[in-house]
Amino acid sequence: MIVKNPKFEISAMKPSQYPQNDMPQIVLVGKSNVGKSSFINTMLNRKKLARTSSEPGKTRQINFYNVDNNFYFVDLPGYGYSKMSKQEQVKVGNFIEEYLSKCKKISLIVFLIDIRHLPTENDRLMYQYIINTNSPCLIIASKADKIAVTKVSGVLEDLQQELNPLKDLTFLPFSAERKIYSEELVQLSESLEEMGNLVEASLKNLFFSIENRDMQLAERIVADDRNVNNLERSIEAQCLMLITTQQPIAQDLRTVSSILKVVTDIERIGDHASDIAELIQQMDHKQLERYSGHLQPMIAASREMVHEAVSAFVARDQKKANDVIASDDIIDKLFDKVKNDIVIHIKEDRSDAIESLDALMLAKYLERIGDHAVNICEWEIFRETGTIQNTKVF
Repeated sequence: MIVKNPKFEISAMKPSQYPQNDMPQIVLVGKSNVGKSSFINTMLNRKKLARTSSEPGKTRQINFYNVDNNFYFVDLPGYGYSKMSKQEQVKVGNFIEEYLSKCKKISLIVFLIDIRHLPTENDRLMYQYIINTNSPCLIIASKADKIAVTKVSGVLEDLQQELNPLKDLTFLPFSAERKIYSEELVQLSESLEEMGNLVEASLKNLFFSIENRDMQLAERIVADDRNVNNLERSIEAQCLMLITTQQPIAQDLRTVSSILKVVTDIERIGDHASDIAELIQQMDHKQLERYSGHLQPMIAASREMVHEAVSAFVARDQKKANDVIASDDIIDKLFDKVKNDIVIHIKEDRSDAIESLDALMLAKYLERIGDHAVNICEWEIFRETGTIQNTKVF
């Protein structure tokens, strides 16, 4: 579901102030400072819709958040704040109980507990209320980013055993920071795709530069390589920041390390396209005309490989990655044909051997572009399986 226009609607102190419509309500309950506001902001993809605070007990009313006129998120006051007077704590408890018992539009209770601590007595009372009233419930273990990623599943199991030994309720870990991490991975994929589009455009321009003997277009390819280099540095910086701040492990670490490898391959593709463009400017038109029939199919095939390789990596498509790897034989065969024809030509006429070797170098660059496309696909397979060329790495 894509949330388009969530909004805060009302803070209620008594039943008469509750929204008077039939929209279902998803209710968030939990102790003070357990992260209900952060949960709302993360789920609705808004930074400050629900106000967060390091000071417990900030929410003293029932806050209703209208989600696209489809349902409400209802943020109940947090219970168990030790600095709150006994009288105030009782008042908050009665306030929560009144809402839960009288509201007939509750479709789900989202019960948040702190993953770092065992359930409090108030948590156990809330759990018993949910069980006794047979209310639909999802239990969220919040602040999962505060403990090591490797310990999350074990801690979650211990919490469930402590609070819900029958395991008839769903327990899920949650971290607002983890959501940010996921968003940053999406941004990295988008930057990677942009980088791939740039080198693909350079290969397209190479095709027309050779076909039309357009040296200005060749000059543009060389100039555009700077944009590829700038994107590479930006993506590398983002990856290193993620590794430093998030300390990813297992598949997350493979994802970030694979992106670092892939941007290097894409950057090298850009370099090869630039090198080809420089060679084109040095070759005379007769040489380009003589070998264009060989080179154009190689450019078209390498451009297709690059497009499909980057697409496979961004989409995490192993099948497409394997298809691209298999298609490398096409470029290899085209290169062998160019090489053999150039050797035959040099044997027959040594007068333009240097220019013919330039054409061979140009073809070699295209063959290397195909190899880098294969590398991209192998990094995709590594990200998903932990293997490189059928060898398990991690």
